[in-house]
Amino acid sequence: MKKIHDKQINITIDKLNRKKELTINDYDVLNHILTINSRYIKFKFKLNIKLCIYISELYECCSEERLKWLKLAEEVCLENSSKKMENLLNFKIGKYYYYCRNYDNGILENSKKYFDMVKHAIPDALYYLGCILMIEEVTTKDLGKRNYQESYRYLKVAVDRGVKDAEFQRDFVKSLLND
Repeated sequence: MKKIHDKQINITIDKLNRKKELTINDYDVLNHILTINSRYIKFKFKLNIKLCIYISELYECCSEERLKWLKLAEEVCLENSSKKMENLLNFKIGKYYYYCRNYDNGILENSKKYFDMVKHAIPDALYYLGCILMIEEVTTKDLGKRNYQESYRYLKVAVDRGVKDAEFQRDFVKSLLND
């Protein structure tokens, strides 16, 4: 593995800040940053939540690197960020877990945790929470114990707050309540 120096890191970060096209070498630098101690990154380089989110979106939707950049933003940059950026970061982490992991091993709980943190600020989080609760109920083996009321409540509020994608799910869950 070739040695990557701080100067190369700063050049790559500068390219990102100016929205310049990245080379293969720049991606090597980004992967290298993920291996550096987070305290060193915090004090040595000019990374912020917005930049880390931007970098995460350079990677494929469900790639491990995307999650690593989101987690780096959470670890390194949260204390100096606005509540709006913190909410956006938590929403993106929740979406990563929702879309990119199978539903075993508590992944839905991870997703739910992040969406729950931002449900007051990002209406789409209500939609995802409603879907997660529906998934949890559908996987309940005892048909008599299934209760879609909470899922319906989240989806209804999401629709009321303008989330168009929630309309179909709300109507579907409502039909389950009427059965």
